[in-house]
Amino acid sequence: MQWFGFIGIGIATLLFTCCISVLAVFLRRRTYLQIVAAIEGHKHPHISGYQYLCRTSDLISLLLLLSTLIIGLTGSLIASFSCFPSIITSKPLSIIGVLFCIFIAPNLIIPALIYDLLGIVRVDVPALATFHGSEIEPKQALILGLKSCLIGPLYNERRFKIGPSPSLFLLALLEALGLLHCLHLPYLLWLIPLLAACANIYYYTIGSRHIIAWTTSTILIEQSPWASLVLHIDEWIRLAGIKRQDIRIQTMIRIGSSNGAVSDLFHPVLLLNHTFLTHSDWRQQEALLAWMIRLVHKKFPATYIWLNSCLSVISWTFLAAGVALLITFSPSRLRMLGMISLLLLVTILIYCITLFITRKMTRRAYAEADQFAADLTGDPLALIVALHTLHALNTSRPQLPAITQKRIAALYQLIQQPDAFKRWICDPVPSLLPFSCEEKLLTTSLHQEEQATPPASSSTNIISFHDYKIKRPVANEAQLLEEQSDGECAPE
Repeated sequence: MQWFGFIGIGIATLLFTCCISVLAVFLRRRTYLQIVAAIEGHKHPHISGYQYLCRTSDLISLLLLLSTLIIGLTGSLIASFSCFPSIITSKPLSIIGVLFCIFIAPNLIIPALIYDLLGIVRVDVPALATFHGSEIEPKQALILGLKSCLIGPLYNERRFKIGPSPSLFLLALLEALGLLHCLHLPYLLWLIPLLAACANIYYYTIGSRHIIAWTTSTILIEQSPWASLVLHIDEWIRLAGIKRQDIRIQTMIRIGSSNGAVSDLFHPVLLLNHTFLTHSDWRQQEALLAWMIRLVHKKFPATYIWLNSCLSVISWTFLAAGVALLITFSPSRLRMLGMISLLLLVTILIYCITLFITRKMTRRAYAEADQFAADLTGDPLALIVALHTLHALNTSRPQLPAITQKRIAALYQLIQQPDAFKRWICDPVPSLLPFSCEEKLLTTSLHQEEQATPPASSSTNIISFHDYKIKRPVANEAQLLEEQSDGECAPE
């Protein structure tokens, strides 16, 4: 009878957290309808309404995660002290493993998955159609959402910004973590980090193409309204070893992200975000594409994959060691307690070091890609405005992140040089939102006489007017040939 009561409390706790997730979706739906009504009444512009919806959705998602975790922990404490008060001290390993399997893991994952799927149908798809002109159908988005529930969404479409994305695979790992303790096999905890690392490597390498086809809605760039960009990037993608059919337009099924993605370690796939392309002009699009191509050319995605895998292994080791530390907290096990505490401290130290290296390498790679994109297109202003557009579509905070401010400042210094008008394109960039730097307006209205695609007069490949190797524009082809014959071309 005790076990029936134990399981009954677990089911009741899970149903309660699922009801909270449904309520959270209704709150987001209500917010969306209020925003649409305010826009139709000319009280708020479209972009402000979208930013407010994203901010509210992020807050609700965070509160949902915290509330389900707290409810799961509370339910486990109530069940353990009401049903098995005498077994907790005698068999802590088994009881805590059961609590983890019945209360912690299900309450962390299942309500989040319900919240994600309902949110896609009730909020995200209508909002994407309203604010970005997305044409994806709710049924298609729901199918893609169900598929992403198995292994998690692509990293540029995560709904929960903290921790790993909820998925059935993550639920299986957490349940396995609890079962190892239930079966008195804590010495096999190292299998959990190993499985997480293998899954992470597969996710970003040989399996990325299958995951993209399985969980995302993409079309070839040649079949999209932005097909004219192909006229300008043929030489660029050839230099980076990217095939034209591997450049795709990704239509999002969740709000809150306008970032592109680079997937597949061996045969890179570039995903351009439909949201960003809809709210930018061809100068911004070219600059951002050149920036992504540089990252691929310098093999930065490969480095990021391995560092991310290391962080995944360390995170799971930290979780496993923390659970083991909690279980072995007993005066009679001081030696094991000390060993696990030492492992925990070493894991935290390695995690901090790896995270520092990852951020340092990311900043350096981004700075190099910024310079390369500016040199290749001859248009640093376009990349500056593209960074601002991405920030505006990704978050409602008016303040740019510190790393983005440094990148913009470095790019802006390029057009402050004495020969800037000879070397760079200094015309204002059509933009969704106005943006100024040092009290100088760098943008014009996106919908004001500007074309969404490159003008016909510039249909020639930009590479013919700009030498990416010597990193400066050339006056004509004869000058380029003369410099090459003199051996003055610097290696890339």
